[in-house]
Amino acid sequence: MDVPLDVVLSAIGALGIVATVVLIWLELRHGRKVSTAGFTLTLCYDIFHSESMIEQRRRLAELLQSPVMDEAVFERIDREAREPLDFMEDVGELLRSKVVLKEFIYSSLSYWILNYWLLAKGYVKWARRTNPLFYDNFEHLFNEMLKIEAKRRNKAPQEVLKGLRRSVELGYFIESEKNLPVLGK
Repeated sequence: MDVPLDVVLSAIGALGIVATVVLIWLELRHGRKVSTAGFTLTLCYDIFHSESMIEQRRRLAELLQSPVMDEAVFERIDREAREPLDFMEDVGELLRSKVVLKEFIYSSLSYWILNYWLLAKGYVKWARRTNPLFYDNFEHLFNEMLKIEAKRRNKAPQEVLKGLRRSVELGYFIESEKNLPVLGK
């Protein structure tokens, strides 16, 4: 059975096109990961660890350590120190929108995401009295980070959560945030 040359050449051309499309797709996928990694590092180091954000984090830690978490403290957080929580809300929105990858956010920010959510839940509940969707993206971000943490520890999320809630761990987190160094001094 002889196959005409033009059919063979057409088949080779079609295979070439398929291979090219696959290679372009792989390159785009790789490029997205590289771009997302760069964006995540920018979020982490240029924004979250910036001088102004460090000052806000210090202030928020002081307020979250108040002996009584009441409306007066929540109002002060709202006025003086909610920037770190708003940042987490924005990162949660980026995660939902698939602008950033969960694994990159986990590696760069999960320590703060998990601890701030646990410590600020009273404030979030207070803020949700006027808007039930307040910090919805932050809550989503927390839940996604908790799933990854549980998977990495080979434990159930509730078991990991119980360990994170220990007052010793949260106390250490608060103290480390309160004592962040002032950059540039």
